[in-house]
Amino acid sequence: MDQGCCPVPTAGLCVRTIGSFFATAPATELSRNFVVHENPRFLRITGLALKQQLVEDELIDHEMMSVIIRRYSQSGQEADKHSPYLTWRHPLEPEFSTLVLSDHDYIHTLSIQKALSAAGLEYDITSAQLFFKPVPRPEGWIVIFWDMVTRTIFVVDPMYSKKSQPLTTQHRDEILAWKLPGALFSCVNEYYAGWPVSKDRWTIQFPALADSIFSRKETGACVVFITRHFDGKKLKIPLTKHTMSKAKREMLHECMKLQGNFSPHARDALWRLLAPSDSIFEAESGLLYHS
Repeated sequence: MDQGCCPVPTAGLCVRTIGSFFATAPATELSRNFVVHENPRFLRITGLALKQQLVEDELIDHEMMSVIIRRYSQSGQEADKHSPYLTWRHPLEPEFSTLVLSDHDYIHTLSIQKALSAAGLEYDITSAQLFFKPVPRPEGWIVIFWDMVTRTIFVVDPMYSKKSQPLTTQHRDEILAWKLPGALFSCVNEYYAGWPVSKDRWTIQFPALADSIFSRKETGACVVFITRHFDGKKLKIPLTKHTMSKAKREMLHECMKLQGNFSPHARDALWRLLAPSDSIFEAESGLLYHS
């Protein structure tokens, strides 16, 4: 199983082509829902949101983060050909922290059950060592990891770099970090008979992983980067302005490849961009067929 190893890089030409499409496409086309997905929770994303958050500089929002996490979870399973029924990391979408921190009944929420119960997963979740959860805050995104082997909680704020002092939000983030794993263990103990890890004797760390100074608007992309490259000790690839920007462009490409997407617009756009001659032939064939 991969332990935060570097994922296979995306073809640069594809990434640039898709980015250029969203940067220049008319608003009438981008107003359509390019992503419509229902598992573990229904959501939809317009082309305009993809452009603003993954091509331009808007902060990645709750729904976009969910789509990105879903797609990278899929690609991780696709890449693990040798042990498809095992996984090293297990994601929880932002909805989990939203429900927990608002004191909602998260245990009996269907989407949470799908995300954590064996019936909704293709691998043995009890084998996962590193659980992670992106958490939205007014100051920007953070990500919380739970290492089930070492019983360590890692709270990572992208705005806390190797060159900066601990942030003033650290005390509040620690309160969040202790509340969320308590909720996680409440769920797994409800869904499973005999979860293999105890909720007792955990420790907490606040590692500074960023090599650059990032703004609030950049924290979403940084958090996705960290979830991809953190191995439980360090980042496999340095988190800099350059690597974050590159990863953000790749996120757009991955969102377009989301499996289970009910919207035809992402598929049609990819087809036109990556196989333009075939798409033109297909369109002409359709016109002849209907004439």
